[in-house]
Amino acid sequence: RAGSSDEINLRAGDIANMAFATQADVPVVLVGDIDRGGGIASLVGTHTMLSQHDRAMGRGFLIHKFRGDIALLADGRAAITQLTGGRSFGVVPWRKAVSRLPAED
Repeated sequence: RAGSSDEINLRAGDIANMAFATQADVPVVLVGDIDRGGGIASLVGTHTMLSQHDRAMGRGFLIHKFRGDIALLADGRAAITQLTGGRSFGVVPWRKAVSRLPAED
């Protein structure tokens, strides 16, 4: 079963996300979906919920599915960096063609 990186109630059965990264000893980038709203809070909240060990594996964050002027996210990206210490790897814009791909699950 796969859960998100901060769903601690699913961590014991997690086969993806942080469990995979921990087993493989690879760095982690948190990705926040801003399309539905709350992406900035989600990234900061996820960082807060991670264990100290998991936070240490983090290298930064990425915001995806953004629609509009990326400059509008400058203050938000700066706040995430200030609150988490993570580096911003940028913003991936929403693309209509991607919405036609099959769902993950």
